[in-house]
Amino acid sequence: MDQKGIECEICKHWFHASCVDIEYNEYEVLTSHKGSIRWYCDDCNVKSIELFRLVFNIQEKMQISDMEFEKMKTKTSPKFRKKSNQNMMQ
Repeated sequence: MDQKGIECEICKHWFHASCVDIEYNEYEVLTSHKGSIRWYCDDCNVKSIELFRLVFNIQEKMQISDMEFEKMKTKTSPKFRKKSNQNMMQ
């Protein structure tokens, strides 16, 4: 019997293609494009989605923080320049 197997790229476990509902033509595409098409087992797929959500949320928070920092910098820069100029004149 010819059992076709596929490896999860995250956990590195091997699965029978038929056990994870991968059709013959899907298997052929996945194995012929190894490296450019990723395959994850169900457990790792769920975890990777959660990870992508976390990363996206962190990126969004960083962008908001950067915008707030720029606003603060814009508001405070003239005050610091004025204070610096006053100190130089003394």
